[in-house]
Amino acid sequence: MEQILQNDLIWLALGAIGFGMWMLIKGGDMTVESASQIARIFKIPSLLIGFTIVAFGTSLPELLVSVNANFKGSAGIALGNVIGSNVANILLVIGAAALIYPVITDRKAIRNDTLAMMLSSIVLVVLLVGQMGITAMIGGLMLIVLFGYIYFQYNESRKHPTALTEHMADDVRHLEQPPLAKALITVVIGLTGVALGAEILVRGALTISTILKVPDAVVGLTVIAIGTSLPELSTSVVAAFKKESGIALGNVLGSNVFNILFILGATGILKAIPASAVTPQMVAVDVWVMLGVAAIFAAMLLFRGKIGRLSGLIMLLLYTVYMVGIFFIYGAPVPAI
Repeated sequence: MEQILQNDLIWLALGAIGFGMWMLIKGGDMTVESASQIARIFKIPSLLIGFTIVAFGTSLPELLVSVNANFKGSAGIALGNVIGSNVANILLVIGAAALIYPVITDRKAIRNDTLAMMLSSIVLVVLLVGQMGITAMIGGLMLIVLFGYIYFQYNESRKHPTALTEHMADDVRHLEQPPLAKALITVVIGLTGVALGAEILVRGALTISTILKVPDAVVGLTVIAIGTSLPELSTSVVAAFKKESGIALGNVLGSNVFNILFILGATGILKAIPASAVTPQMVAVDVWVMLGVAAIFAAMLLFRGKIGRLSGLIMLLLYTVYMVGIFFIYGAPVPAI
């Protein structure tokens, strides 16, 4: 009888996780679109929109999930979410895009973003391996670095505009602007959806981790990491089918930088992430997987400028192996429902 009740609770929790993911995606889409419309109404440059509002919007699900989990005493989910999302963004998102259509890019155009991704990944490895945790002071420094990077990129883009950004600017100028009141209401609705989705997702994940005695870090690295990476995945797949899969690169590179500097920085400011949340397995395996995947990805971009279908298939296979391996690394039971 108890086993039947537990199975019912697990199915309910899985349903809650699915519904929470849907709310995160829809709320995030509404927030990004309406916030971009507001920025255009006030004639904010399109480049600034991309570097701030869109980047913030695509990182909003990870942010609210991490903050929510940290306040509920599950900082392992917050850390696992960021590490897992960064791995998923490369192996899953770019792998899927490359499998559909080869990802080709201008190596010079993405050099700064690639280096920023590597440096932010190294910073996270140092913080976790050094068992420092993320205090309000460290979080504040991470946000300062991020805002400095955004300002630098904005200035660089104005000095050396690419054909893509000029094309985007033309598109923005020809868009019909909606009423300001409608855009503001949509932002509020979108943010509310993301907040509720994060709450439902975290509660469902915590229910499953409690019933199955799965560590918080495993939940963050797997279910929540994949869920919060779904917006990037869907965007990249659509772009790949349109044979514009190179657009996915900027989204993934920027997202990985934001995940570390913005999400963990803001989370640490609101409530410090203690060193005790860093598990031995996270230090021994997960952060190094994240850094290794980022380094290989960076090398492919900077030296080849192309990720073909075979590379995409290998990336997807590696991600599958990593997902299965997590349960063995943490000694967590694999759900059998």
